[in-house]
Order: sequence, then structure tokens, then C-alpha cells
Amino acid sequence: MAMFLGGVVGGLLGAQKHASSDKGKKEREEFGKVLEQDSCEVVGKLMAGVRGDLEGVVREVVAQCTEFWGHQLHKAEEAKRLAVEELQAQLAAANEQLADTVRAYNQVVGDLQAQVAEAREAA
Repeated sequence: MAMFLGGVVGGLLGAQKHASSDKGKKEREEFGKVLEQDSCEVVGKLMAGVRGDLEGVVREVVAQCTEFWGHQLHKAEEAKRLAVEELQAQLAAANEQLADTVRAYNQVVGDLQAQVAEAREAA
């Protein structure tokens, strides 16, 4: 688009070079100013359109990233919950095993105390 505008401007300015009078010079200057203003307006409108398009793209990327990281966070929370449940199950099993060991120890201690008491009575 810029090349097209440049070609048009160049052609128009080239055609106006042939006017040699002060009036022609003044007209060329006015034409150049008007052309510059019009070009600025066109470029401004193009940039506004591009900016709108870019803002839309950025909004879409942000939405996709938010969705992706939300999903990742949910997966991490689920993995953490499962790990906690597994550790709680292991702790419960270890506590049960410890309770069995303590019961067995108490039984052995009780049996030994009974044997010591019998040995004292027999002696």
C-alpha cells in the first residue's frame, strides 16, 4: 500500500514539476500539503485497523493461555490430591503395622513377666 501511495505521489509530483511559474510552485506546495494530510489520514486509518486486529489477537492468545494454565493447574491439584491420599493410606497402614507390633511386644513382655513370676515362685 505504501509503495502504491509512493508511486502515485511521485507521479503527481513529477507531472507538476513542469509548471515553472510561482503559481505552479505554490500549487505544488499546497498539493504536497494536502497529499501529506490525506496520506496521514489513510495511514492513521490503516494503523487503527491493524491495532484493532492486533488487540483481538492478543485477547485470543490471553484467553487461550488462561485456559491452558487453568487446565495445567487443575491437573497439578488433582495429582497433589492423589499423592496426599496415597500418603494417607501409607500412613494408616504403617500405623496399623505399628499397633500390631506394639500388641505383639506387649504380649511378649507379658509372657516374660509371667515366666519371671513363676520362676520366683518356684525358687
